[in-house]
Amino acid sequence: DLLSSKPEPHLIVNELVKLAPNKIHFYEAITIQKNGILTTEPFKKGENNGILRIRCVGNLIIEKGGKIDVSELGYLGGLNSGISSDGIDPQGMSYDEKIGIKSLAANFGGGGGGQSSSKYGSIAGGGGGYGTDGKEADHNRYSGKDNPGAKGGKAYSDEKLTEGLKLGSGGGAGSLYSNSESDKNKWPHGGHGGGALEIIAPEIEIKDGGGIYSNGQNGKSGQTTYASGGGGGSGGTILIRTPKLINNGEIIAKGGLGGKQGPNSNCNGINSIGGLGGFGRIRLDVFDFEKN
Repeated sequence: DLLSSKPEPHLIVNELVKLAPNKIHFYEAITIQKNGILTTEPFKKGENNGILRIRCVGNLIIEKGGKIDVSELGYLGGLNSGISSDGIDPQGMSYDEKIGIKSLAANFGGGGGGQSSSKYGSIAGGGGGYGTDGKEADHNRYSGKDNPGAKGGKAYSDEKLTEGLKLGSGGGAGSLYSNSESDKNKWPHGGHGGGALEIIAPEIEIKDGGGIYSNGQNGKSGQTTYASGGGGGSGGTILIRTPKLINNGEIIAKGGLGGKQGPNSNCNGINSIGGLGGFGRIRLDVFDFEKN
Protein backbone atom coordinates (compact mmCIF):
# COMPACT_ATOMS: atom_id res chain seq x y z
CA ASP A 1 0.00 0.00 0.00
CA LEU A 2 1.83 3.13 -1.22
CA LEU A 3 -0.25 5.44 1.01
CA SER A 4 1.38 3.89 4.06
CA SER A 5 4.81 3.30 2.50
CA LYS A 6 7.83 5.48 2.97
CA PRO A 7 9.33 6.55 -0.36
CA GLU A 8 12.95 6.00 -1.21
CA PRO A 9 15.17 9.14 -1.23
CA HIS A 10 15.52 11.37 -4.28
CA LEU A 11 16.94 9.23 -7.11
CA ILE A 12 19.58 10.96 -9.25
CA VAL A 13 20.54 9.03 -12.39
CA ASN A 14 23.74 9.94 -14.29
CA GLU A 15 24.60 6.50 -15.69
CA LEU A 16 22.80 3.29 -16.64
CA VAL A 17 20.47 2.26 -13.78
CA LYS A 18 18.35 -0.90 -13.99
CA LEU A 19 15.42 -1.20 -11.60
CA ALA A 20 13.73 -4.53 -10.84
CA PRO A 21 10.98 -5.37 -13.35
CA ASN A 22 7.23 -5.23 -12.71
CA LYS A 23 7.69 -3.83 -9.20
CA ILE A 24 6.45 -0.41 -8.05
CA HIS A 25 9.46 1.87 -7.40
CA PHE A 26 8.43 4.70 -5.06
CA TYR A 27 10.71 7.75 -4.70
CA GLU A 28 10.66 11.23 -3.17
CA ALA A 29 11.68 12.56 -6.60
CA ILE A 30 13.68 11.51 -9.66
CA THR A 31 16.19 13.50 -11.69
CA ILE A 32 17.77 11.95 -14.77
CA GLN A 33 20.87 13.87 -15.76
CA LYS A 34 23.03 13.86 -18.91
CA ASN A 35 24.12 10.30 -19.79
CA GLY A 36 21.60 8.91 -17.32
CA ILE A 37 19.44 5.99 -18.50
CA LEU A 38 16.72 4.53 -16.30
CA THR A 39 15.52 1.11 -17.45
CA THR A 40 14.71 -2.45 -16.33
CA GLU A 41 15.43 -6.06 -17.30
CA PRO A 42 14.30 -7.48 -20.68
CA PHE A 43 11.46 -9.94 -21.13
CA LYS A 44 12.08 -13.44 -19.85
CA LYS A 45 9.37 -16.07 -20.14
CA GLY A 46 7.43 -16.58 -16.91
CA GLU A 47 9.10 -13.72 -14.99
CA ASN A 48 7.08 -10.61 -16.02
CA ASN A 49 10.25 -8.80 -17.07
CA GLY A 50 10.27 -5.86 -19.47
CA ILE A 51 7.88 -3.75 -17.36
CA LEU A 52 9.01 -0.65 -15.39
CA ARG A 53 6.68 1.04 -12.85
CA ILE A 54 7.64 4.37 -11.23
CA ARG A 55 5.90 6.54 -8.62
CA CYS A 56 7.08 9.89 -7.22
CA VAL A 57 5.94 12.04 -4.30
CA GLY A 58 7.72 15.00 -5.88
CA ASN A 59 8.70 15.88 -9.43
CA LEU A 60 10.32 13.72 -12.09
CA ILE A 61 12.76 15.66 -14.27
CA ILE A 62 14.60 14.39 -17.36
CA GLU A 63 17.43 16.71 -18.33
CA LYS A 64 19.18 17.08 -21.68
CA GLY A 65 20.96 13.84 -22.56
CA GLY A 66 18.96 11.78 -20.06
CA LYS A 67 16.22 9.25 -20.74
CA ILE A 68 13.88 6.61 -19.43
CA ASP A 69 14.19 3.81 -21.95
CA VAL A 70 12.46 0.43 -22.13
CA SER A 71 13.17 -0.02 -25.84
CA GLU A 72 13.79 -3.57 -27.11
CA LEU A 73 12.76 -5.14 -23.77
CA GLY A 74 9.54 -6.77 -25.02
CA TYR A 75 8.62 -10.06 -26.67
CA LEU A 76 11.40 -11.78 -28.57
CA GLY A 77 12.10 -11.62 -32.26
CA GLY A 78 12.23 -14.84 -34.28
CA LEU A 79 15.65 -16.51 -34.14
CA ASN A 80 17.28 -17.55 -37.38
CA SER A 81 19.03 -20.92 -36.93
CA GLY A 82 21.95 -20.28 -39.30
CA ILE A 83 20.96 -23.22 -41.50
CA SER A 84 20.23 -22.80 -45.18
CA SER A 85 17.93 -25.24 -46.90
CA ASP A 86 14.43 -25.20 -48.30
CA GLY A 87 12.34 -24.24 -45.28
CA ILE A 88 10.71 -21.53 -43.19
CA ASP A 89 12.20 -19.58 -40.28
CA PRO A 90 10.51 -18.83 -36.90
CA GLN A 91 7.87 -16.20 -36.24
CA GLY A 92 8.31 -13.46 -33.66
CA MET A 93 6.88 -13.94 -30.15
CA SER A 94 3.69 -12.24 -28.97
CA TYR A 95 1.39 -12.03 -25.95
CA ASP A 96 0.86 -15.81 -25.69
CA GLU A 97 4.61 -15.93 -24.86
CA LYS A 98 5.13 -18.99 -27.03
CA ILE A 99 8.18 -19.37 -29.25
CA GLY A 100 7.05 -18.73 -32.80
CA ILE A 101 6.66 -21.72 -35.09
CA LYS A 102 8.19 -21.86 -38.56
CA SER A 103 5.52 -20.11 -40.58
CA LEU A 104 5.11 -17.17 -42.96
CA ALA A 105 1.86 -16.28 -41.17
CA ALA A 106 1.66 -13.85 -38.24
CA ASN A 107 1.86 -15.20 -34.66
CA PHE A 108 -0.85 -12.95 -33.18
CA GLY A 109 1.29 -9.77 -32.88
CA GLY A 110 4.49 -11.56 -33.87
CA GLY A 111 5.74 -11.17 -37.43
CA GLY A 112 5.80 -14.17 -39.75
CA GLY A 113 9.10 -15.97 -40.36
CA GLY A 114 11.04 -15.76 -43.60
CA GLN A 115 11.60 -18.56 -46.09
CA SER A 116 14.44 -19.97 -48.16
CA SER A 117 13.38 -21.90 -51.22
CA SER A 118 14.74 -22.91 -54.62
CA LYS A 119 11.31 -21.88 -55.95
CA TYR A 120 10.86 -18.53 -54.16
CA GLY A 121 14.43 -17.45 -53.37
CA SER A 122 14.97 -15.75 -49.99
CA ILE A 123 11.99 -14.17 -48.23
CA ALA A 124 12.34 -11.71 -45.33
CA GLY A 125 10.60 -11.74 -41.91
CA GLY A 126 7.47 -9.72 -41.18
CA GLY A 127 7.32 -6.82 -38.70
CA GLY A 128 5.81 -7.23 -35.22
CA GLY A 129 2.48 -5.58 -34.41
CA TYR A 130 0.92 -4.01 -31.31
CA GLY A 131 -0.54 -0.48 -31.50
CA THR A 132 -0.75 -0.90 -35.27
CA ASP A 133 -0.20 -3.88 -37.52
CA GLY A 134 3.37 -4.73 -38.42
CA LYS A 135 4.26 -4.46 -42.09
CA GLU A 136 4.56 -7.41 -44.42
CA ALA A 137 8.12 -7.97 -45.60
CA ASP A 138 8.99 -6.64 -49.04
CA HIS A 139 8.19 -8.91 -51.95
CA ASN A 140 11.08 -10.39 -53.88
CA ARG A 141 11.20 -10.86 -57.65
CA TYR A 142 12.95 -14.21 -57.89
CA SER A 143 12.60 -15.82 -61.36
CA GLY A 144 10.60 -12.81 -62.51
CA LYS A 145 7.73 -13.56 -60.12
CA ASP A 146 6.09 -11.45 -57.43
CA ASN A 147 6.73 -13.48 -54.26
CA PRO A 148 5.02 -12.06 -51.12
CA GLY A 149 7.02 -11.52 -47.95
CA ALA A 150 6.21 -12.92 -44.51
CA LYS A 151 3.12 -11.38 -42.90
CA GLY A 152 3.22 -8.58 -40.38
CA GLY A 153 1.88 -9.15 -36.86
CA LYS A 154 -1.58 -7.94 -35.87
CA ALA A 155 -2.49 -5.07 -33.54
CA TYR A 156 -3.88 -5.97 -30.09
CA SER A 157 -5.08 -4.40 -26.83
CA ASP A 158 -6.68 -0.93 -27.04
CA GLU A 159 -5.68 2.73 -26.97
CA LYS A 160 -6.98 3.22 -23.41
CA LEU A 161 -4.83 0.33 -22.13
CA THR A 162 -7.83 -1.23 -20.38
CA GLU A 163 -6.07 -4.62 -20.57
CA GLY A 164 -3.06 -3.29 -18.67
CA LEU A 165 0.53 -2.75 -19.71
CA LYS A 166 1.44 -4.83 -22.75
CA LEU A 167 4.81 -5.53 -24.31
CA GLY A 168 5.53 -5.05 -27.99
CA SER A 169 5.81 -8.13 -30.23
CA GLY A 170 8.85 -9.48 -32.04
CA GLY A 171 9.55 -9.44 -35.75
CA GLY A 172 9.91 -12.67 -37.72
CA ALA A 173 13.33 -14.12 -38.51
CA GLY A 174 14.89 -13.49 -41.92
CA SER A 175 16.30 -16.26 -44.10
CA LEU A 176 19.75 -17.26 -45.40
CA TYR A 177 18.77 -19.08 -48.62
CA SER A 178 21.67 -21.20 -49.91
CA ASN A 179 24.56 -20.13 -47.72
CA SER A 180 24.98 -21.62 -44.25
CA GLU A 181 26.65 -19.33 -41.73
CA SER A 182 28.52 -20.46 -38.60
CA ASP A 183 28.95 -16.91 -37.24
CA LYS A 184 25.86 -16.30 -35.08
CA ASN A 185 26.41 -12.54 -35.30
CA LYS A 186 25.48 -12.72 -38.99
CA TRP A 187 22.18 -14.55 -38.57
CA PRO A 188 19.22 -12.31 -39.58
CA HIS A 189 17.09 -12.49 -36.43
CA GLY A 190 13.85 -10.57 -35.98
CA GLY A 191 13.88 -7.53 -33.68
CA HIS A 192 12.48 -7.63 -30.12
CA GLY A 193 9.41 -5.60 -29.22
CA GLY A 194 9.45 -2.58 -26.93
CA GLY A 195 8.91 -2.91 -23.17
CA ALA A 196 6.24 -1.29 -20.99
CA LEU A 197 6.51 1.78 -18.76
CA GLU A 198 4.18 3.42 -16.23
CA ILE A 199 5.03 6.73 -14.54
CA ILE A 200 2.91 8.50 -11.89
CA ALA A 201 4.12 11.83 -10.48
CA PRO A 202 2.65 15.26 -9.54
CA GLU A 203 4.79 16.95 -12.21
CA ILE A 204 6.93 15.57 -15.02
CA GLU A 205 9.33 17.72 -16.99
CA ILE A 206 11.19 16.49 -20.08
CA LYS A 207 13.74 19.05 -21.17
CA ASP A 208 15.02 19.58 -24.71
CA GLY A 209 17.30 16.67 -25.54
CA GLY A 210 15.70 14.35 -22.99
CA GLY A 211 13.17 11.64 -23.65
CA ILE A 212 11.01 8.66 -22.77
CA TYR A 213 11.20 5.66 -25.13
CA SER A 214 9.71 2.24 -25.75
CA ASN A 215 10.86 1.46 -29.27
CA GLY A 216 11.05 -1.85 -31.08
CA GLN A 217 14.40 -3.27 -32.14
CA ASN A 218 15.49 -3.19 -35.76
CA GLY A 219 15.49 -6.52 -37.55
CA LYS A 220 18.95 -7.91 -38.23
CA SER A 221 20.16 -7.38 -41.79
CA GLY A 222 21.24 -10.25 -44.00
CA GLN A 223 25.03 -10.34 -44.24
CA THR A 224 25.57 -13.41 -46.39
CA THR A 225 24.92 -13.65 -50.12
CA TYR A 226 21.18 -13.95 -50.94
CA ALA A 227 20.10 -13.55 -47.28
CA SER A 228 16.96 -11.57 -46.40
CA GLY A 229 16.48 -9.39 -43.31
CA GLY A 230 14.53 -10.01 -40.12
CA GLY A 231 11.36 -8.06 -39.34
CA GLY A 232 11.43 -5.13 -36.92
CA GLY A 233 9.90 -5.46 -33.45
CA SER A 234 6.87 -3.32 -32.58
CA GLY A 235 6.92 -0.42 -30.17
CA GLY A 236 5.81 -1.07 -26.58
CA THR A 237 3.72 0.84 -24.01
CA ILE A 238 4.16 4.22 -22.31
CA LEU A 239 1.58 5.25 -19.69
CA ILE A 240 2.04 8.63 -18.01
CA ARG A 241 -0.25 9.93 -15.24
CA THR A 242 0.44 13.42 -13.94
CA PRO A 243 -1.45 16.64 -13.22
CA LYS A 244 1.24 18.56 -15.10
CA LEU A 245 3.48 17.53 -18.01
CA ILE A 246 6.09 19.91 -19.42
CA ASN A 247 7.43 18.26 -22.54
CA ASN A 248 10.18 19.86 -24.62
CA GLY A 249 11.79 16.52 -25.41
CA GLU A 250 10.49 13.25 -26.84
CA ILE A 251 7.96 10.55 -25.92
CA ILE A 252 8.23 7.79 -28.54
CA ALA A 253 7.06 4.19 -28.97
CA LYS A 254 7.82 3.29 -32.60
CA GLY A 255 8.56 0.04 -34.39
CA GLY A 256 11.98 -1.12 -35.49
CA LEU A 257 13.13 -1.10 -39.09
CA GLY A 258 13.18 -4.26 -41.13
CA GLY A 259 16.64 -5.72 -41.73
CA LYS A 260 18.20 -5.12 -45.14
CA GLN A 261 18.93 -7.84 -47.65
CA GLY A 262 22.43 -9.24 -48.13
CA PRO A 263 24.46 -9.14 -51.38
CA ASN A 264 22.67 -10.64 -54.38
CA SER A 265 25.69 -11.44 -56.63
CA ASN A 266 23.89 -9.94 -59.64
CA CYS A 267 20.88 -12.20 -59.06
CA ASN A 268 18.48 -9.27 -58.75
CA GLY A 269 15.25 -9.81 -56.83
CA ILE A 270 16.33 -13.00 -55.06
CA ASN A 271 16.14 -11.48 -51.55
CA SER A 272 14.27 -8.71 -49.74
CA ILE A 273 13.96 -6.31 -46.79
CA GLY A 274 12.18 -7.25 -43.56
CA GLY A 275 8.88 -5.67 -42.55
CA LEU A 276 8.66 -2.53 -40.40
CA GLY A 277 7.47 -3.04 -36.83
CA GLY A 278 4.17 -1.42 -35.86
CA PHE A 279 3.79 1.50 -33.48
CA GLY A 280 3.38 0.93 -29.76
CA ARG A 281 0.79 2.62 -27.54
CA ILE A 282 1.15 5.87 -25.56
CA ARG A 283 -1.46 7.08 -23.08
CA LEU A 284 -1.11 10.46 -21.38
CA ASP A 285 -3.45 11.11 -18.46
CA VAL A 286 -2.56 14.79 -18.04
CA PHE A 287 -4.53 17.76 -16.71
CA ASP A 288 -2.07 20.54 -17.67
CA PHE A 289 0.22 20.13 -20.68
CA GLU A 290 3.00 22.59 -21.57
CA LYS A 291 5.41 22.65 -24.49
CA ASN A 292 7.69 25.64 -25.09
